[in-house]
Amino acid sequence: MTAQNRINSWNNYRLQICLLFAVIIISPVIYNLFPLHFFSPDIQYVKAKVLQVLQGNLFEDPITGYPTMHPPFYHYFLALLSLVGIPIDISLLLVTISNVLLIFFFVFKIIERQFDTGTAFVVTLAVPFIIEFMGCSYLFLASAFFFSIPIFLAGIFLYLKHNRTTRQAILSAFLWGLAYLISPIYVFLIGFTLLYELLISRNYRFFITASLTLLVTLIPFFYQLYVIYSRNLFGASTFALWRGLPDGQFIYGLIIAILSPIHKQLASPFVWIALTVSLVGIFGAFRFRAQEQHRGNIKFVIIAAVAYLFTYYHFQPQYAIRIQFFLSIFLFAFAVALFQPIAWKKIWPIIIVALIVGSGVYVLFDRVTHQYGSQQKALRDYTRTRDRFGREFEKFVLPNEMILASHGTYRHYILPWHPVRGLMAYKSGEYFQLPSALAESLKEDYRVVLNCTNRECLSRICSKHQINIAVAYSADLKFPVFQFIDKNWQKIYDGQYFRIYRRP
Repeated sequence: MTAQNRINSWNNYRLQICLLFAVIIISPVIYNLFPLHFFSPDIQYVKAKVLQVLQGNLFEDPITGYPTMHPPFYHYFLALLSLVGIPIDISLLLVTISNVLLIFFFVFKIIERQFDTGTAFVVTLAVPFIIEFMGCSYLFLASAFFFSIPIFLAGIFLYLKHNRTTRQAILSAFLWGLAYLISPIYVFLIGFTLLYELLISRNYRFFITASLTLLVTLIPFFYQLYVIYSRNLFGASTFALWRGLPDGQFIYGLIIAILSPIHKQLASPFVWIALTVSLVGIFGAFRFRAQEQHRGNIKFVIIAAVAYLFTYYHFQPQYAIRIQFFLSIFLFAFAVALFQPIAWKKIWPIIIVALIVGSGVYVLFDRVTHQYGSQQKALRDYTRTRDRFGREFEKFVLPNEMILASHGTYRHYILPWHPVRGLMAYKSGEYFQLPSALAESLKEDYRVVLNCTNRECLSRICSKHQINIAVAYSADLKFPVFQFIDKNWQKIYDGQYFRIYRRP
């Protein structure tokens, strides 16, 4: 075996170790054979949106029934799996596993080609630390954004290729467009990449080719945009073109978000380790700026940093951490590349890397273990109650009907399992991309109706929202409205825990 063959064999061996490491990382998911975050609002909304897609409603919010800008394309994929007989929880389990494996794979392949195999090996092993302390978090959350990460990384892999072909440019733009259809959080990352190619690199061929490919790929988004604007339902607070001039509070929040994007606390030593890695990475990028092989990497760091700032300002701040993840991968790579020449001559760089990798794994496993423990503890009783209630619920309530239920009852027992709507019985309407004025109106009606104690008050809101069914968990009878309904509406189901009423 020649020296080059031995090097190639070792390189392949490192990739296999990273993929084996990814399998170890997802071992809690495989062991429990159930998706994590079962009771999370994000997953409950995913399930509800899939039910709406199966009903033929692509753009309608599953709670309010209004068309919104919430992307339906991830849910369309899950609906297809449901149509071929795969239960939604199994689909989410498979998505979680594939997300983690593909994220590790593409991080390794991107850093390997842009830096070297040794740097790729270290950065990939540090992915849990990057996820937990440098942006993104919730690695096992089977949300639309995490489903889009491997797709966007595949686009980066093609985009940063030296001497890329026109075909590769088209494919990278298509992958970015597909990722955007799943999670629009990439709008500034994609937009500033195109602007960089147009204004700085003056690569007009890439700009035109990628822009045209994106326009074609985003046709479903433009149609969704048309539906929203034709019904005058634009203007959600999740995104705003102008939020005013940044003040002291904004700058303070930005600094905290950069230092500790997930935990929002500066006392943890891991936060300062992450900050140190980022600063060393910035210094490394400065040191490598003259090298031809790193110009593309530095270009992407600049683009991602600017995209992060614009995302933080124009979107709600928690969305910016998603962009920070892509930036952090390259900063970590620059930090590793800076010290790699002395890594095998001095023991302390190896110890530092081992501590970072180990702490990332420990923190991830500690959090996931506690979450699975509490989830499994509640799951058995919840499933038994939900199954019994669900069979009766479907007998009396039709799909897409608007019902009156409390926040908790609707969110946990109805929203993820039955395609029926509720009067903002879950969080803020702005979470679902509703216009701010409409969201506030619905929230106010929900607040008022919970305290209705007479027929006039209740009839006014029920008539306004076409509510003819009410559902009450036993604990919901503490609300005045359900006390009134229990005495004055027809009781069509009276179970151990739930009651279903029909409006007279």
